[in-house]
Amino acid sequence: MNNKVLYLTSFNEKIYKWSGIRLLSSFIKLNIEGDFLICHEETDYLDNIKSNILDNPIDNKEIIFYNLSQDPFLLKWLDDNKNIIPKEYNGTYDKNTAPKNIVERLEGTIKVKKQCNLHQGGYCKKASLWFRKIASFNYALEKYGDKYNCIVWIDADCAFLKKISKKFLIANFFHTYCFYYLGKRRIKKNLSAVEAGFLGFKGKKGFELLKIVI
Repeated sequence: MNNKVLYLTSFNEKIYKWSGIRLLSSFIKLNIEGDFLICHEETDYLDNIKSNILDNPIDNKEIIFYNLSQDPFLLKWLDDNKNIIPKEYNGTYDKNTAPKNIVERLEGTIKVKKQCNLHQGGYCKKASLWFRKIASFNYALEKYGDKYNCIVWIDADCAFLKKISKKFLIANFFHTYCFYYLGKRRIKKNLSAVEAGFLGFKGKKGFELLKIVI
């Protein structure tokens, strides 16, 4: 397999205007080695992205757009779990009429409730939003897993500060097949979950692990 690198992120129009534009601009300006897959929601603002950013010369890289709003994997997940997705996120869950014991039934303990930041009634707002990361990974792996040796996620509220070469990135796998970066807060708190804004999977073993994560 080649050593091609595919960077990956996702955003909607609000997140793009807030921070995604900075991420894309830094990727192009610093000439980061690798291609970039943008999994977006909605489509009305895509022309703005392409005219304001992608008109700049891009050497030896490809920027790929994918409409996550129509992704079968994501749509099925949303439909399967609509009973615990709030109405404000197009589900059917109403926290005001839900049984009081739904938190215990779904999550097991009040301790988990606190860690997951569950709202009153028993749904996890952040999980219902962050699942877009999993859907994006799933598409990247299915569509491009045979074309790239590394798939690297970067949150849309991040930005590149220095050029990252392909050689440097691969070296930071340290002869293994996965890396993730945790900020100081998460390291100090010693939380059990890995919620990393920058993580990568490499090669056959890395992609097998990614399948398990998905």
